[in-house]
Amino acid sequence: MITTKESDIERLQRQLILHSVIYYRLNESIWSDTQYDTASQKLVSIKGTQEFKDSKFYDLFKDFDGSTGYHIALDTPYWISLATRILSYHELH
Repeated sequence: MITTKESDIERLQRQLILHSVIYYRLNESIWSDTQYDTASQKLVSIKGTQEFKDSKFYDLFKDFDGSTGYHIALDTPYWISLATRILSYHELH
C-alpha cells in the first residue's frame, strides 16, 4: 500500500518528468523557472528518505540534484503524448 507521502513523492516526480518533456523535448513551457526550481528542490530535500527510495521513479531521480531536468525528459511515446495533451489543454485555457 502506498502512503500519502509516497504518492506525493511520485506525483512530484511525474510533474517534473512532464515539465521536463514539455521544456526539453517540445520546446515549450508551462511552469516558470521558479515553479520548476521549487518543485526540484522539494524533491531533492527528500532524497534521503525511505519513501523516496521506494518510489516508482527512484532510478530516474536517484542522482537528481535539481540543477536540470534534461536527463529526466523521457522520449517515450507515453510521456511525449501526455506532455503534448497537457500542453494543448494549457494553451486552450
